[in-house]
Amino acid sequence: MDDLGEVLRHLNRHTRRGQRQLANHPLTRAYLEAGMRLVAEEFFGQPAGEDEEPQRRSFLWMSREQVIKEVARGPEELPQQGNPGSLRDRWPYFSDYLGDLILYALRIDGLRVHTDLAKQAAEAIGDNKLSTVAHEIAYRDLALDIDETATRFQFFVTAFADHDPVVAKALSAVYREVTESWRVVYDGLVEARGATLRPGLSFDDFAVILTAVAEGLALRAIGDRATPVLDHERRRSLLGTAALALMIAFVDPGDGDTLEETADRIADPRPDTP
Repeated sequence: MDDLGEVLRHLNRHTRRGQRQLANHPLTRAYLEAGMRLVAEEFFGQPAGEDEEPQRRSFLWMSREQVIKEVARGPEELPQQGNPGSLRDRWPYFSDYLGDLILYALRIDGLRVHTDLAKQAAEAIGDNKLSTVAHEIAYRDLALDIDETATRFQFFVTAFADHDPVVAKALSAVYREVTESWRVVYDGLVEARGATLRPGLSFDDFAVILTAVAEGLALRAIGDRATPVLDHERRRSLLGTAALALMIAFVDPGDGDTLEETADRIADPRPDTP
């Protein structure tokens, strides 16, 4: 189980020890999981029919009463009896609860998806064909990004990062951990094949760029379902295509040229004349 004492920052305790103990109490997780289910219902609920007026609500629709009621619908391994007293004991103000829910969604729910995929990628690459593994992992990653509550929640709260240091810090921590988990995969992949990157490039660069591409494609797929971002029949995606193209660009085939020198040579392939 994740140590929520390292994540939550708004619990009603004055010492770090007290916050850690309360953070890891099963009822605390039950309240947070209830909030995540409410968020999932908001993002993935049944859409309005043709003759119905769509409901347009902001994050402010969630209430203390709804969270308490949702706890009762939770899994059996978590407490199913919430009440106003125990919720206020943890978060005196509902805004404090929402702050920790954001941290929970980003650091626990969202991060787990990406780190699990990174582990799968590291195990799958081995001696398998690079293109096959890249397409399969990219397909899984993008399919999850499009349909995961945590991903849509991240897109939603990113808009507030400039004005909310709690959100900004949580997002920054998630990006650092995601970058590190994938950087290790890319580093191992290239090193195992005796290859090196072009001068001036790093695996951190590769991970940051590919993460941004994945988020951009997920956002495009959510907003424009007509764009063929995913091919479910072939288990292919534009993310897999981008990953392979980026790998070809980053890896030094033996000429020792920088990326810029390679681009200039492609644009003007004429040999230098004395």
